[in-house]
Amino acid sequence: MVGTRPCRTRPDVTVGRLLEEARRRSGKSCQEVAREIRVPAKHLAALENGDLSVFTAEIYARGAFAQYAKYLGIYAEQTQRAFQRVLCGAREFVPLRVHRPRSWLAATLTPRWILAAALFLVALSVGSYVAWQMASFVHLPDLAVAAPAGGVVTDSLITLEGRAAKDAEVTVNDEQVLLDSGGSFTQEVRLHPGINILRVAAKNGAGRVRVIQKDVLLAGD
Repeated sequence: MVGTRPCRTRPDVTVGRLLEEARRRSGKSCQEVAREIRVPAKHLAALENGDLSVFTAEIYARGAFAQYAKYLGIYAEQTQRAFQRVLCGAREFVPLRVHRPRSWLAATLTPRWILAAALFLVALSVGSYVAWQMASFVHLPDLAVAAPAGGVVTDSLITLEGRAAKDAEVTVNDEQVLLDSGGSFTQEVRLHPGINILRVAAKNGAGRVRVIQKDVLLAGD
């Protein structure tokens, strides 16, 4: 899209000279006429000199010319047509800038939103870590003992089998046992005649401990 604005007129126009001659016959200066018709003196001088570039739009040039010509008594159809030819020769076509709304991405990626998003991510990370720590502190570690089931046994050497959380520290009667990659463990335990207490404990990083106790009776001959 394009628009128009006036610029300096062609040198062969005579409207400016008509205005100047009529003003001189009235015996007044541009400043005096400007005060009476309330049009800036520089606009009147521009009309006389054929320099319409001082006007930001044609409508202002038309209005100033009409007021000036009427005041001087030369506002006639012939004069209007002459001024119209002046405007046609002075037109400058300029592109009009059409406002286009920004895309949602451009509207979103502002420094304020980027800072807010960064703060949100930091807060989310800290909150997740705190929640994980709280969960570790509140919840006991997983622990299960599959064998022995308890009760009466006749063999003094038994195998204790179980499973615990992979990051837990497991002990059997305060003796640490190793976990495989899946969290399973086995431990041979020697029993003495009578009742034996097997205390299996799993402790997580927060210090929370889950304990399973098995009572096994080793029967004599």
